[in-house]
Amino acid sequence: MKSGSGWRWAGIAAVLLVAVLGVSEWNKRTVQTVAPGAGPSPEAQAPQSAPKPTAGEQPSAGPRRESRARPERERADRPGDTQRPALEEYHHNVQQEFRSADRNGDGYLSREEVKGRFTFIEREFGRVDADGDGRISPDEFWQLRRFQARQKIN
Repeated sequence: MKSGSGWRWAGIAAVLLVAVLGVSEWNKRTVQTVAPGAGPSPEAQAPQSAPKPTAGEQPSAGPRRESRARPERERADRPGDTQRPALEEYHHNVQQEFRSADRNGDGYLSREEVKGRFTFIEREFGRVDADGDGRISPDEFWQLRRFQARQKIN
């Protein structure tokens, strides 16, 4: 072993310790800025003294930390989302449109079933058929209709 390798490992350990402490501090600050006031009340933040164990009890590891309140996330377009009835209605209409176009009832749209009814899909059948199986599934049709609706909005 080289004579300076011990100091090298001590230096590496010091750098890692500083990095861990820095990340920990950064995490505390970002949680406070993301959800101000959503954390525990000031009474809960005050240091608490643990009750002294009686005879025969194991001492506790300390006060339990309560889980942090998380900020509310943006809601995505999800089936069954009751807060977005317009989306549910649109999804229902797209499903009906798909079923009425599916003449043979196999649950997919073929090139023949699309002809004359959906001119865009007829022209871009290969792009709409995402998995390349030669037919359009209800999910592929829904993805297309969602994309088209977003294009109209923007």
